[in-house]
Amino acid sequence: MNTIDWNDLALKATFLNEDQFTKEIASCTNFNFKDLKKIITESKITHQNLIKTLKLIYDVTATNNEKAKAILNIENGLIFVLKLFQKVL
Repeated sequence: MNTIDWNDLALKATFLNEDQFTKEIASCTNFNFKDLKKIITESKITHQNLIKTLKLIYDVTATNNEKAKAILNIENGLIFVLKLFQKVL
């Protein structure tokens, strides 16, 4: 997987519709469109908060504790992560 340009995604989040944004996120991650769209809808996470949450998940320099604390501070971030884990498990 290539390096994800989080700043570019944040910019695109401001003008892409829900399906376009979900396709963009799916194309640069290992998530498929259908599952990702369902998780986004169920968690009610905004585009900007989704980017913040995924950026934390993909951050290899942060410890799990740091990631957990930061995700708790993102509105609907924890709900998104829990629904994501439900899909994986």
